[in-house]
Amino acid sequence: DEMQRVLDGCRLVEAMTDGAFRPRTPDGELDPSGFVKGWAIKRAGNALRNRGLRDWCLTVGGDVQVAGTRAGKPWRVAIGHPEAAEVAAIVQVSDVAVATSGTRSAEHPAPREPHIWDRDGEVATTPGSMTVIGPSVDIADALATGCWALKDEAFAVMDRLPEYHLLQVSSQSVQVSEG
Repeated sequence: DEMQRVLDGCRLVEAMTDGAFRPRTPDGELDPSGFVKGWAIKRAGNALRNRGLRDWCLTVGGDVQVAGTRAGKPWRVAIGHPEAAEVAAIVQVSDVAVATSGTRSAEHPAPREPHIWDRDGEVATTPGSMTVIGPSVDIADALATGCWALKDEAFAVMDRLPEYHLLQVSSQSVQVSEG
């Protein structure tokens, strides 16, 4: 049942990104890793809620899920610059997920092994990162992966998803989607 839910979530994000997010490698091997980290974070968050906790922050591998506030104020989540050891942006959030995919991050400071492919099956190597902020960490995590594969088309796709927001960091700029 759990594997079916993971695959259903993968298919949902695949549709949301017009096929840019895929739970398979270019050679057809099943690889839902772009979804399962967020899925695991979501399960952990649900366990905290079920125990009556209202204010908490979970972070795993650069993806964050927050609930409530930190000492009465929104949580502050730093978005690392993918090409320098510095913070590119800080978002203040409550009750949302913040998920990032890219060439490198604060969690992965060295250039990463190829792990995201574009629609042509080529390794997506464009320097930078895509961060998605929204209500569900499993969807946000997979959307960030799909947006990185989409490159310049990512903002058009995200414009159709008003509950999710995109922050793109490149060597030249930080861009944020409307909404």
